[in-house]
Amino acid sequence: MKTLTSFANFSPIPGFRSIIALLLGMSVLFSGCVTMKSVPVPAPGQSAEAVVVKVGDKVEVQTRTGEKYAFTITVIESDTLVGKTSSSAQEVRVKFQDMASLQVAKVDPARTALAGVGGIVIVVGVAFLLFLASGGIHLNTM
Repeated sequence: MKTLTSFANFSPIPGFRSIIALLLGMSVLFSGCVTMKSVPVPAPGQSAEAVVVKVGDKVEVQTRTGEKYAFTITVIESDTLVGKTSSSAQEVRVKFQDMASLQVAKVDPARTALAGVGGIVIVVGVAFLLFLASGGIHLNTM
């Protein structure tokens, strides 16, 4: 009978655990590339050109009543941001006058560069560990 430990040690390919660890590590590194940046809340009646956000931006809005919304902007109306949530694709409409704060997702170049370097270090490290685990270099002497 197989035990829980034997299932945990199952490896369909050599280095399977290392590959999974590498993928998880990379996903954590690259999740740090995007930061939320506070932007000014548009004034009611402000022209669309003066609004800092644009269609396609991912935003987080907190209303004056404390409600929080995270969505991708699909339409900017004269007094309202309209968008869709990523989880349910439900339409969200928030009037500018109801907003207490507005944040937009921006790529952070420094974090992206650091993640890239970190990713390379992880890949090289895992490759080196797999090399050592396979026995390293075998030279046949005659």
